[in-house]
Amino acid sequence: MKFPSIFNKIKPQSIQQHPEKNQLNWMLELNKWKEERILTGEIHRPECRNEAAKRINCAFLSKQNDIDLSGLNLSTQPPGLQNFTSINLDNNQLTHFDATNYDRLVKLSLNSNTLESINIHQGRNVSITHISMNNNCLRNIDIDRLSSITYFSAAHNKLEFVQLESCEWLQYLNLSHNQLTDIVTGNKEELLLLDLSHNKLASLHNALFPNLNTLLINNNLLSEIKMFYSNFCKVQTLNAANNQLEKINLHFLTYLSSIKSLRLDNNKITRIDTENTSDIRSLFPIIKKSESLNFLNISGENNCPTIQLMLFNLFSPALKLNTGLAILSPGAFEDHSDGLDVDNELFHYTINKAYTPYNIHTYKTEEVVNQRNIKIKNMTLDEINNTYCNNDYYNEAIREEPIDFLDRSFSSSSWPFYH
Repeated sequence: MKFPSIFNKIKPQSIQQHPEKNQLNWMLELNKWKEERILTGEIHRPECRNEAAKRINCAFLSKQNDIDLSGLNLSTQPPGLQNFTSINLDNNQLTHFDATNYDRLVKLSLNSNTLESINIHQGRNVSITHISMNNNCLRNIDIDRLSSITYFSAAHNKLEFVQLESCEWLQYLNLSHNQLTDIVTGNKEELLLLDLSHNKLASLHNALFPNLNTLLINNNLLSEIKMFYSNFCKVQTLNAANNQLEKINLHFLTYLSSIKSLRLDNNKITRIDTENTSDIRSLFPIIKKSESLNFLNISGENNCPTIQLMLFNLFSPALKLNTGLAILSPGAFEDHSDGLDVDNELFHYTINKAYTPYNIHTYKTEEVVNQRNIKIKNMTLDEINNTYCNNDYYNEAIREEPIDFLDRSFSSSSWPFYH
């Protein structure tokens, strides 16, 4: 493509003779930038600057709103970008980016550079809604006054603290894989996804997220979750795996009536707190309110094995299991309400103080029952809470589980535990 001569042969006097063209002064800077020979420690590729300059010029003259300069090995920021509303500079080598004069900017993508700093004039960039700068080297960033921002992603950086109290329209926030020890979000009425996974958070500030759909706080240092669950009652996915949680109170599920996926695996859970820890019946209202739950993972060698089995036992048949146990839903309990023993039952609970009596049964497959002498044991919550990693058959079964079988769906023809 042949580009207009005005781009390659700009004369300062011609601009002076035509004041109406002063807005094209940036072309002088762009032409100068194109000709620069800056060594960056790597083989300099002037053709990349030429290509970037051509794209900027062509996009401007054709009145495009967006510019794509991704993958051009650029080490310095090209002039002229203030003319566009959407800028893509992914996969370059930029260490700094200055957008203080980019009044029209709406979307900015700087993924996979080597960014150490970025300047955004927060009093002027009131129109910006999307910022993505994953896979960089940022240690701090200030976007708290970007009130119009709806999408912000800065995963895989080195951030230690972020403040976002004034970003009231945020819908998507991804700060995963950083070094965060604290984050102040404030209430976020519009927030749908919050990803704080793979950080160093030891606690969470209590905030209101009434429309939050996905909360990812896995792989942190949390020993407890003090946030009021009623503050994010629409959550469907909650991942708190790989933390240091020591106990759980299942009553939080009564606030999360929409929850579909719950991960508590690889924590240090040894106790379940309820209003009455001596009676499994206190959990029955929780079971009834968790009818949407279809994925539960509470595996891990530091989570009490008997608690793992009890929780798998309590929830719905659609659960993806990693212990090879079949689960019956409350609706199926009526089939065994007479209390008859089933020869492949691992253990069961009888619920008498419900509208109708229920027996909750958990089963191993017939194949393994024929191979091993499976005993039947009735357990109260106190017994479960006081049974830790001993050598009973519950724990033995869990500990013998090969890692290849984690997160697999139950199959009546397969059983992952062998002699």
